[in-house]
Amino acid sequence: MQKILLLFVTSLLISSCSKDNPVNPPPSASSKGIYVVNEGAFSQNNASLTYYNLETGDVDYNAYSNANNGTPLGDNANSMFILNDKGYIAVDNSNKIEIINLDNFKSLGQIDLGAGGSPREIWMVDSTEGYATSLYSNQVIKFNTVTKSITKKIDVGSYPEGIVGSSGKLFVANSGFGVSNSISVIDIATQNIIKTLHVGFNPRVIIAASDGNVYVACSGSFTDTTVFSGVYKINPVTALVVDSIKINKNPGEMCEVSGSRLFVVNSDGVNSVDMSFTSSPNLTITAAAVNNVTMVVYSIAYDKNSQTIYCGNPKDFTQNGEVAAFNINGSELKRFNTGINPGSIVVRN
Repeated sequence: MQKILLLFVTSLLISSCSKDNPVNPPPSASSKGIYVVNEGAFSQNNASLTYYNLETGDVDYNAYSNANNGTPLGDNANSMFILNDKGYIAVDNSNKIEIINLDNFKSLGQIDLGAGGSPREIWMVDSTEGYATSLYSNQVIKFNTVTKSITKKIDVGSYPEGIVGSSGKLFVANSGFGVSNSISVIDIATQNIIKTLHVGFNPRVIIAASDGNVYVACSGSFTDTTVFSGVYKINPVTALVVDSIKINKNPGEMCEVSGSRLFVVNSDGVNSVDMSFTSSPNLTITAAAVNNVTMVVYSIAYDKNSQTIYCGNPKDFTQNGEVAAFNINGSELKRFNTGINPGSIVVRN
């Protein structure tokens, strides 16, 4: 929710003061690359996709538009799920899921979720079946990629954001815009909710880790510091909450690192968290090291092959952003430019 508010406020202040994307020849795609989903300014229809080629270092700042005759990606793109050679992009305010060929960035069609569809996060079962959280309808929407159609709508908790599949179940983080603390558990075979779990307030980001557990980052309250904020651990087989660790200052974005640690972003920066939850979080990268303008780290991803941390820098939310890369110890390696508000980073290798 905080991202939506930031983008809405800044879009009211400016409507056309963002810089044009640099004009560069588009690099050839590779099986190894970084895909950055840029949200754009709220209601400005200027979401974009940036591609960084890990093999050559070339950058296509506006890969989708360049490959599709100048067509914009849409309004407020939120996330992307990669499966094989395709990317599935949730374009929130355009109420659609955009499917692209990852090798040339060309559109393979859209799934129209209708007014209020507002997809936030996507999880694919296979190349034909996927699920998206629908923020404003309080539903999870099942879709078919072959027919480009909706096949099922499942009612969940309020304002669902993160979704992940594990052990034959879907785990859905119901943010409630800060007032919900529930995780809806859906049996994939029957499409029914089989359990509702309770975690910290404002659960938004949820991942299935290589240790077999599901982790949920709960941002807590932005006004009441007594409300729990931190990360919860769920056993997906039993669908039970088994542990939690407190992280102050509104943790949000999160990724796994090398099977033993999580990197969790809060207002201080990027924190290293032992997945055993037996030690205190350690601040690895300060927010100022990523973004010395607004001190906001907007997104995060980890490349396990190169042991590189990628952090999205929205700068002041009105101009083109960038991604800053760091090694595992927090030393900066490089930066590359992106579109406005790089809100999601996906590594393909």
